[in-house]
Amino acid sequence: MHLKRSALFFVLLGLFLAALATRWSTRDRLQSPYFEGESAMAYAHGLGAAEGAPLDTLWTRAHYPDGYTPARYRASGAESAWSAAFRAVRFVSETDARDFARRSVMFLAALCVFPMYGVARCAWRSQGAGIIAAALVACLAPWVEATNGRTFTHTTLAPILLCTHAACLLWPVGSRRGAVLRAIAAGGLAFGLATCWEPGIFILVLWSLFVMATRRNAMAAAHAVAVLAACAASPHLQATRAVASWWTFFVVAVPVVGLLARRMRHQGGRWRLATTLVATSVVWVLTAPVRAAATEQYPLVDYIVSRARFLFGKPESPEALSVWMRHLWSSDHAPLTAHAAFELLLPLGLLSVVLAGNRAARRLPALGLAVAAALVVLVDRSTLPVATLALMAVASGAALALSTARWWQRVVVGLAMLAAIGGVIFRESPGDIGYQLAKAAGVANRDPHGFLWISFENTDRELVRFVASRTSVRESIFAPDDVSALVMAFTGRPIVALPAAVSKAPAERHAGMTRALYGSEEDVYQMCRAGRIDYLLYAIDVVLDTGVYSPRYLAAATVVPESAAFKMHFEPESLRRFTLVYENDHYRLFQVTGEPQPIFATDHPPFYQPDLLAKAGRDIDAFRTLAVEVMLTYSEGLKALSHGNADGARRRLEWCLLQAPRYSDARLALADAMVALKRPEDALRVVAGLLQYAPDHTGALYYAAFLSGQLHRSDEAKAYLSLLFTVERDPERIRRAQTLQYAIEHDLPIGTPTSSDR
Repeated sequence: MHLKRSALFFVLLGLFLAALATRWSTRDRLQSPYFEGESAMAYAHGLGAAEGAPLDTLWTRAHYPDGYTPARYRASGAESAWSAAFRAVRFVSETDARDFARRSVMFLAALCVFPMYGVARCAWRSQGAGIIAAALVACLAPWVEATNGRTFTHTTLAPILLCTHAACLLWPVGSRRGAVLRAIAAGGLAFGLATCWEPGIFILVLWSLFVMATRRNAMAAAHAVAVLAACAASPHLQATRAVASWWTFFVVAVPVVGLLARRMRHQGGRWRLATTLVATSVVWVLTAPVRAAATEQYPLVDYIVSRARFLFGKPESPEALSVWMRHLWSSDHAPLTAHAAFELLLPLGLLSVVLAGNRAARRLPALGLAVAAALVVLVDRSTLPVATLALMAVASGAALALSTARWWQRVVVGLAMLAAIGGVIFRESPGDIGYQLAKAAGVANRDPHGFLWISFENTDRELVRFVASRTSVRESIFAPDDVSALVMAFTGRPIVALPAAVSKAPAERHAGMTRALYGSEEDVYQMCRAGRIDYLLYAIDVVLDTGVYSPRYLAAATVVPESAAFKMHFEPESLRRFTLVYENDHYRLFQVTGEPQPIFATDHPPFYQPDLLAKAGRDIDAFRTLAVEVMLTYSEGLKALSHGNADGARRRLEWCLLQAPRYSDARLALADAMVALKRPEDALRVVAGLLQYAPDHTGALYYAAFLSGQLHRSDEAKAYLSLLFTVERDPERIRRAQTLQYAIEHDLPIGTPTSSDR
């Protein structure tokens, strides 16, 4: 295959537009509108910088009350560049910062079409290989979903730097001037990698080995200068004392040893490598005092060793890992799900089969790189946006000499591309081959490493609304690590945790504070007083998650009925130092009051109900399974009611209430079913049962008044409305209640109540 430059340009432009379209179409509009964890921190830093808050100054919005310096605890080059772009865009539009962050990720990922073409084109000396690599960037489903804007992390922003840098290294030049310009460009990209992405220097070490093998001294010198400049310019690299790291010394030693070898006319590759390793190790040992002064750490080697010991999952015993490693090895770094592995490796595996069987394209080092990259992405899902680049570059070699290859090889390449394209165009339909295989294997859409729970509301959004409107910007909040970042980024409240931190001190601090939740209430209270904490945000994961990525695993603790965590979950009324002020299906917000306060929330979602716990034999896993089953059955009841099957809805909802008698939403839905069955008195009886344990439930009060009015029980209806007016604060509901009161007092027809009436 050999297209003219004009035709090639339009092909790549079409693939770029297709890459944008696939990412836009795979965004789930029902997902949380907020970022969490590392994404929320990166977003908060970028937005803060755009609004004039320098990243190299002390912030007290996290790690409260001591504060932290954003540019020192993580690499900040990506946030600085994004903030500059956002300021420029705001001059000409009123774009929302979150939308701009998501579109930035999508645009930069789609832009990888062009450098990935260059990488494959140069690596295999084949235009067809370049086009296949560019097409995979546009339509390989797992990679598309990893870069469609749902996350805003350094790892999702790094691919454009990685593949552009690789293309710059591989692209051939025919003149000395071209070689110099290429070296300068590679140096600039290397500087960007080192300052924008924490593992950037480690990637440059791997490229230094390539440069050494190809004896490109100018390129090696450019890398060395770039790394030294990054160590001087980046506050994070300064804090970690990266200038005295083994990796920096190696990158610098490569051109020095290359120059010595050239002058000594000693051209042996093994001699160069051995000399570089020895020189690097000697200098590294001598500079140990410099590294001892580091205030931040990036323990990549320790993390790799821990992952190598337990390759495809955490050990069952938390004591097998240090606290630091338990913190770093979060659910974001769990093994890739089987479903995603099917969709990722099916097209790439088919292409690799053709590559291995093609005599003109057989490259054992390339296949070894593909195996290593596949292993990395399988054991750590967070590496998917970058490790997949290597897989795509290697697999694209299947196009080499394809026109003269055997017929079955051309057929397999076609099937591989159809599988990749079908994964995004025919998502979860018969045309999605990877999904169908995963479904046949029984692993479709299932994450064995995730925490299973269900909700019919956007719990993050409701939490943010409450915190933003009902708390002060001066009040601090202690929360789980991932949601802490969300609270800080979208409410502006100071948080106690330091999410996405990789250094030892904040990791152990967060683990220690999490461990306190499994102790006594008094211990948690004293921790809050010492840390000047005003609110404690509790997530159901603290008690209900029993997996290896749970808070209890991080804390190496167990849940006992006497613990603060157990009381916060099942017995909030028994707490003496904390007052429940808000709850939804996933979170509870407690105010640190120091003394008992009245609690008016008398009905709770199923995930908090002790009745369900008793039915489950007080087994946490069984309780969670039963609660999920109750909520799914409730959903089926609503669906049956919407389709006119009122009797089917009644049976399902009655089963829900048999398991969870205080499931208020199910009671109100059952009343709707009774009304649909022309049984208003039974409907009123169901609602009255709700008011027995939740007399301040405004929706039930309104519904009871409506039903009483329909049954011509005016006195009962007025009593319900009178109580409603004393507890309701929503102006719209008050207006509707006043309209209902007027209709009852004047004996006007009030119609038939519906779910919207409550």
